[in-house]
Amino acid sequence: MLSWLGLVLNIGAGIYCIVTGDLVTGLIALFVGTPYLYAQAVVFSYVSKRL
Repeated sequence: MLSWLGLVLNIGAGIYCIVTGDLVTGLIALFVGTPYLYAQAVVFSYVSKRL
């Protein structure tokens, strides 16, 4: 659950950075951080179902 929360917060932070004018940080958050956190959330969801 925390991985999914981190994913949502990362997307929100990336959009917030873009809106406030910090374009590079927002794009890094969206295009680097989001896929990493999504993969982590999917793996942890799969592992928790097996346990």
